[in-house]
Formats: sequence, C-alpha cells, structure tokens
Amino acid sequence: MTWLALGEYRGPHSSHAFLMYAVERFRDRQHLEAFRSYVADSLRLAPQGGYIQQRYSEIINPREARKIDVEAVIDGLAEAGLEVI
Repeated sequence: MTWLALGEYRGPHSSHAFLMYAVERFRDRQHLEAFRSYVADSLRLAPQGGYIQQRYSEIINPREARKIDVEAVIDGLAEAGLEVI
C-alpha cells in the first residue's frame, strides 16, 4: 500500500519520513473503512428497527476494564498516616 502514499507525499526526502507518512495514511484509510462499514450496517438494520449496540468511538477505541486493588489503596492510606474508616 505504500505506492498509494507515494503519489501524495510532499515531505522531506528521507525514507523514515515517508514510511511514517505511509503508516499514518494506512491508519486513516482503515478508520475510514471502519466508519463506512459501521454506517452501512446501521442503515441496513434501521428498517428492521434494529441498531448497533455500541458507539463507533467505543468500537475504535475500546475501554479497558480497570481493576482497583482496594487492599493496596487502604494500605497506602494507612502508610501515609490517614485514618481509614
């Protein structure tokens, strides 16, 4: 896919700069294709009263479930001299 970026690249004449540009263009194309697919699926489901359960931004950038170690937090507060109720 680097040949697609070759015709549009207008930056410094170094291979590193060109490759970084090509990678970003590839990512942009992937996001555009994912958005088009999301919209097409949404439009396909709309007449049936259906919808996609997740937002587009959540599909592209999924949140990782964070686990909080309660015991470590309590121990840290106790070490800092704060009273834990």
